[in-house]
Amino acid sequence: MPELAYHLQDFTTLDMKTSAGDATPVAGVRGVTLTANVERDNLFTADDTTRDTGKQREFSVDVNIEYAKFDPEIVKEWLGGDGVSATAWGNNSDPQQFELTFNIDATDQQSGEAIEVTVGEIEFDEMPIFDGSHDDWAMWDLSGTGYALTNFDVTTTA
Repeated sequence: MPELAYHLQDFTTLDMKTSAGDATPVAGVRGVTLTANVERDNLFTADDTTRDTGKQREFSVDVNIEYAKFDPEIVKEWLGGDGVSATAWGNNSDPQQFELTFNIDATDQQSGEAIEVTVGEIEFDEMPIFDGSHDDWAMWDLSGTGYALTNFDVTTTA
């Protein structure tokens, strides 16, 4: 199988998830990096110094997003929590969750290959309020952790 180059499709969005399960687009994504992680335990027996087996636990996905367009609701919901639309930090211990679904197409149009990825249960420990300068477009970087990789589907239409 030949190696293919891929590019992020236009109109990739970060969605805010509500407790009712609704998804509202809150940011237009320009770049994304996802890194899946697991914690691993090595298991040994009492009578041997070599590893007997290994187990994995605590799956998560590091999510790093660069975005230029956003709905201020992303900040308000993060500040106040699901459905609160706070204008200042709210007293809420439940983190707002987000979902990212995007498609990447192979640059080789002949292959017809595309990958669709969905990461859910994304939580952000920090939320940029504003980062910009005079006569320049504002760009934000957002980093968080997702706890559900619900889709990594490779399709071929050719």
